[in-house]
Amino acid sequence: MNLNDLEYARLQNLIREETGIIFNQEKRYFIESRLGPLLKRENLDGYAALLNEIKNGKSGELTRKVIEAVAINETSFFRDERPFALLSENIFPALLAEKSGKIRIWSAAASTGQEAYSIAITAAESILDWKNDRLEIIGTDISAANLEKASLGLYSNFEVERGLSNARLIRHFFPQGDSWKIDQDLRNLVSFEELNLMKNFFLPGKFDIIFLRNVLMYFEDMRKQEILRNVASMMSSPGYLILGASENISPELLQGSPAGSGAPGNLLRLKKETHDGTNYYMSFDKYNTTDRD
Repeated sequence: MNLNDLEYARLQNLIREETGIIFNQEKRYFIESRLGPLLKRENLDGYAALLNEIKNGKSGELTRKVIEAVAINETSFFRDERPFALLSENIFPALLAEKSGKIRIWSAAASTGQEAYSIAITAAESILDWKNDRLEIIGTDISAANLEKASLGLYSNFEVERGLSNARLIRHFFPQGDSWKIDQDLRNLVSFEELNLMKNFFLPGKFDIIFLRNVLMYFEDMRKQEILRNVASMMSSPGYLILGASENISPELLQGSPAGSGAPGNLLRLKKETHDGTNYYMSFDKYNTTDRD
């Protein structure tokens, strides 16, 4: 079933308002392919009916189902590799030397959990006392379905083959039927919560490390600023903000905003934090995540 121009414009606005994500005209087929099955499940005879149900709905459940359907869930274990090497080689040693308390890490777009568990595996391979209440990892995502899968920690052969070596698979997972389940000690390190980066949100405490990878590229500059402002307020000082390799956070974008600047693939180490009661202003050292030091 094809979307007409008016229907697609209304869906674009809905998705943008709910998530901040912008789908251009080239993504129309993608939206049709994702929402077509939803129309059948909901016994709706077209996109106009879907939009009218959303407009007249009171619970927001159908809106949630639309957002779930169009969510971009591209993820894998140890995606891009370099950030996890930096965790092991640079960040964990620095934090262990600087603080005696718990290291808190936030995976801000956790999808189905592979990033959060990759962090946990890296910690298990890098920190001797990782089991002794030394580490806390929180994974958040907009999709309740993603988080349900992440909480199970159960992955298909195809999913574990994307990023996990055989040695890591055998060491940190155990077979369950035709799938692989994360080791329980590692599972215990990670908690998952539903969170929309475009809405007002709160997570208690400050984070030493925040993974905000392959997220900002989907937003317009104003939305990026808003997200970075919120994320900045949740960072420890010093702390580490890890961006995706494809994301360019320019000085122009962040001038007068709270989060400093970086180039594609940069890991940013918070050096200094000041605030005026409302905004957080930060300066960073930079590590390149695409080239070895």
